Amino acid sequence: MSNVRTALHYHIFVWVFLVILFIVDRVTKFLALYVLSRDGVFVYDHALGFFLERNRGIAFSLPLPVYIVGIVVLGVVVYLVWLMKEAQSRGEYPVIWGAGLMVIGALANACDRIRFGYVIDFIRLTRWPTFNLADVFIIIGVSILIGFYLFKSNPYARSTAHSNDRRN
Repeated sequence: MSNVRTALHYHIFVWVFLVILFIVDRVTKFLALYVLSRDGVFVYDHALGFFLERNRGIAFSLPLPVYIVGIVVLGVVVYLVWLMKEAQSRGEYPVIWGAGLMVIGALANACDRIRFGYVIDFIRLTRWPTFNLADVFIIIGVSILIGFYLFKSNPYARSTAHSNDRRN
């Protein structure tokens, strides 16, 4: 019973933390839309700045019809929630975090797209497209999943490697 309660508390913590990140994204986009000056502002020697951009495309501002973006986002979110559920049953906590960050990032940008018809981007680094916190959450989530699956031990690979040593 104690392990079940601990797992439940852990998952509640994860979701509360993800909801807080979602809210932080929404607040920063509100500030970018209604408070940020039209000319933007550089914070550090023209390397980091805040400028409002209305992104009507998807990643790197690639143009796609809204209905296609909606279908893709919905499919990805459904898959990621399923992946989180599967990871929970296997105790793969990095997968829960990675997929969770991707879900809240996708939903935060989807909220913009539904409400405004575009995504609010406002963070600019030199030589990079303008982005927002939801994009950061997605990139961190993808990185966690890649790292987890890349470095996850594979029992099949291990047993195959040992079986090759027994040829003599």
